[in-house]
Amino acid sequence: MLIVVLIPTVIFILLLIAYPQNISLVNVPKLLSQAIAPAILAWGVSFCLVSGNWDFSVGAAQLMAAIIGGNIALKLDLGFFGVVIFAILTGFICGVITSMVFYILRIPTIIVTIGMMLIYESLSGVFFNGFGVTLPMKYLIIAKFPYNFITLILVFAVTYYLYNYRKIGYNVRAVGSNANVSSLCGINVYKVKSIAMVIASTYAGIYAMVSLGTNGVQKASSNMQTTSIVFDAMMCVFIGMALQSLCNLVIGVYVGSIIMQLVKLALMVFGFPSQYNQIVIAVFVIIFMTISYNGNIMNSLFHKSKAV
Repeated sequence: MLIVVLIPTVIFILLLIAYPQNISLVNVPKLLSQAIAPAILAWGVSFCLVSGNWDFSVGAAQLMAAIIGGNIALKLDLGFFGVVIFAILTGFICGVITSMVFYILRIPTIIVTIGMMLIYESLSGVFFNGFGVTLPMKYLIIAKFPYNFITLILVFAVTYYLYNYRKIGYNVRAVGSNANVSSLCGINVYKVKSIAMVIASTYAGIYAMVSLGTNGVQKASSNMQTTSIVFDAMMCVFIGMALQSLCNLVIGVYVGSIIMQLVKLALMVFGFPSQYNQIVIAVFVIIFMTISYNGNIMNSLFHKSKAV
């Protein structure tokens, strides 16, 4: 755990030393706060990735959850509490629809989720005349302290409980390790993967709630624009997987989200062109994954050299 905490700490200290005029300790609470929303979506996506799913529809599910949930809350004048209820409910419904399509058709998840992503994006331009949603200032409370960290703690606790203490957590790990063996042991592989999709989209609804409570605006999207949100979440999960030998995946995902925010901060401070940010971030993640997947080989080599 000390190593896990040291990784983002060392990165921040290096940035602090290199650019003291642009970075200070005042940035720490902001970085921790900015890491909340990506971590929430990444926790949902982690159930899919661990089970062997590729779910590219969660970004579009978040889009639908924000637009539908926000507009219903506005029309019924329910305040931000209405956004919480209807955004999460819409995300859940999108997950149920996507999972049913997958369960019935029995085709690869990457094909199903890309198709559903395109459908959800198209619907975002149809619902409410394609204007998206804009919330008044009184709705923008979730980004304020302590509500932001209360949300983080609650979602973290639920995720930790589901992943480590409920059957679904064990099942997604079993299916991800070996789907054929899991099936022979009595686990319904398609059912587990479908539930993982529902969980991911429900977390997309929570992400939509946090995003709306921070920015107050969600516009309709098209042409697979929502995939950027999905890739950001996946990167957090990949870093969490790379840290799995050191800490629980749920903790590692949030640390991964902090690391991603630090990388983005570094790119901004260095004046790196924004259009190349995803390339640098992708390389950064590949390094983490290489360390993770080759960890056993490196350990065996180290022990052999030590024995010699």
